[in-house]
Amino acid sequence: MQQSIASKTMLAAIELGLPRQGTQLKIEATKIEQENHAEKGSVRPPSITFFKKEVLNPDKGKKWLEVDGLAALKEFQNEYKQAVYALARYPYSAGLYLAPAPVIDDLVKLKEKYEGKLAEVWMHWADKEYPEWADTAPQRMGAFYDASDFPTLAECQKRFRAELVLIPLAEKEQVARIALISPKSQALLMEHADATSKQAMAELHKQIWSDFMKPLQQVVTVFEKDKPKIYDTLLGNLMSMVNLIPSYKELCQDPELEAAAAAAKDVFSKMTTDDLRASDEARKLALFQAKDLIAKVTPFARKFA
Repeated sequence: MQQSIASKTMLAAIELGLPRQGTQLKIEATKIEQENHAEKGSVRPPSITFFKKEVLNPDKGKKWLEVDGLAALKEFQNEYKQAVYALARYPYSAGLYLAPAPVIDDLVKLKEKYEGKLAEVWMHWADKEYPEWADTAPQRMGAFYDASDFPTLAECQKRFRAELVLIPLAEKEQVARIALISPKSQALLMEHADATSKQAMAELHKQIWSDFMKPLQQVVTVFEKDKPKIYDTLLGNLMSMVNLIPSYKELCQDPELEAAAAAAKDVFSKMTTDDLRASDEARKLALFQAKDLIAKVTPFARKFA
């Protein structure tokens, strides 16, 4: 019995939130309009940031450098987000990403790891960063400072979020089980769920082939140059895709894609960036192998172009 798509994948969404970063000074904009007899709404409200300032950059003479007081919180969120998207990287719709069954356990581990650090990250910012920004706000913001508008620590804590949500993928069969909706509404929802699922799978299949071919072609582009610059990402990007493709085996059901990934892994996992930098023979071999593999798999990849 063939399994449904919903039994092979879930949907992942990462929900992020940060403290309020600035205020739009609408009253000041109105004053500017009135003083200059301008049309109402013609002046864009100036924006004052709560957690940013400029300091002299010691490395660049008198040039100013912007300091972001939310940097620590943003870095944590970005690291979490990138770790999630490395596993669930293909969008389904409206901020939801496909999370195939083989990566669910790893996503749960990520959730435990990062969300287990939330309190620690928050307390560090609350103890070290917030007091300084709050204390210097009157000086930094000048006449625009309003103590009643400056975000309190409690408000900041309420807004700071980093949460991975995993939900089942709804198919038309699931919609059909929902009671207390009219037959017409049920039919429309079933049709929409089915069409969305089919479109998402088609886009997924196309994108995976594209994401596999790009780093493979990049190997050719780099090693066709007389003096190639070889970065760690050259092999890293290719191997990242090669290692990810098996997780989508049940969703794509594409033997040619699986075989292409396996062939690339067999060849390029035996190469290192250091070897490629040091040896002309290694570079020639990489170029030959990449061209050969591209020639073999291009007819299959073009079906989804």
